[in-house]
Amino acid sequence: MEVLSAEEVAEILKVSKRTVYNEIERGNLKAKKIGNRYRILKSELENYMKNTDNN
Repeated sequence: MEVLSAEEVAEILKVSKRTVYNEIERGNLKAKKIGNRYRILKSELENYMKNTDNN
């Protein structure tokens, strides 16, 4: 189980961290908040990428 930070996800998707946060807040990308930082499971990122490819 690989866990990624919002910054790592932004680098993978080639978007800003703000875009990652927006997607989390909209419920499009599942994440857990630990302390004051979001953590995203790699499997959740893969699901997100599959779902956004279909739109």
